[in-house]
Amino acid sequence: MNTERASHTFSPGLFWDIDPAGLGQQHNAWFISRVLNFGDIADWRNLFALYSLAEIKEVAETRRDLNPKSRNFALLLLTAMEAEKIEAAGETGETGAADRHAP
Repeated sequence: MNTERASHTFSPGLFWDIDPAGLGQQHNAWFISRVLNFGDIADWRNLFALYSLAEIKEVAETRRDLNPKSRNFALLLLTAMEAEKIEAAGETGETGAADRHAP
């Protein structure tokens, strides 16, 4: 399991059918989609702390197992977060601002 992922606490109900300790890097898309579909706000915050906006957006756009409401909400939130990041970088003159932050 991703050691960084292990340091975050996700709702135990997210993993009723699998032991998350057995998940490797190749399961990141599955992990992200599980949190987007079934996670609560604390789970989403942990997700945004672990993965970049681009990684989460790619999963939201491409995974077929996402609930349409979860997909739409995630894409709306990600678009707003990207716009906020761009605006903040423009105000401070920074380039390459951090891509991971909580919603």
